[in-house]
Amino acid sequence: MRQDHIEGKIVEGRLGEFHRDVHALTYDSDRLERAYDKHAENYDEFLMELAGDGTSGCSHYTTLFFSKYVPRQKGMRILDAGVGTGIGGVELINLGYNPLSIVGVDLSSKMLEQAKKRGIYQELHYARFPETKEIFQPDEFDAVLCAGGFSHAAMPESAMVEFVRVTRPGGFIVFSVRKSVYDKSDSAITAMIKLLQREGSWDIVAQECGKYLPADGVQAVYFACQVL
Repeated sequence: MRQDHIEGKIVEGRLGEFHRDVHALTYDSDRLERAYDKHAENYDEFLMELAGDGTSGCSHYTTLFFSKYVPRQKGMRILDAGVGTGIGGVELINLGYNPLSIVGVDLSSKMLEQAKKRGIYQELHYARFPETKEIFQPDEFDAVLCAGGFSHAAMPESAMVEFVRVTRPGGFIVFSVRKSVYDKSDSAITAMIKLLQREGSWDIVAQECGKYLPADGVQAVYFACQVL
């Protein structure tokens, strides 16, 4: 495997280029913004190819996991953290979360342009987690969905603290973490998940390992956490 290709079986071609652009060993929000701006128009197609099973891969499997644990209620207010092109919102509606108030946040303006075209988001914000305190009030959301945010240096672990702040007590935070990231002995993401459990910020009600991007040979660990 090429040294600049962190994870996945697909190394060459445009998908290999996508991998190298978006994945890194350290978090750099400016680099991420440039990378996702560059690939925004083809992002949905890339996910389909990396999944290889007719689904949107990480978005599909994270929202499917979400649907197992988050009760459907009329008028739910859901935060789609790292909204990307808005595939997660489509998946939620297809799973019966409708009508709902869904709000998206992303650090790529080009990705947000794609999400806006779907016409399903009540609000879309150009921002970087956890720097959203001036946008959202405490306890504002019934649930947070984060599909693919915790990949290789894609979102800092401090975003989880912000997720807790904006979710009402009893609400849910559902997210996926690439298994390779979760399994690292020095993973800051894994440490934060466990810290928030120890401190009583949330209760981990479900944790499962499963498909993420099947054609690329990538698995994820899925979490459903209830805010205390």
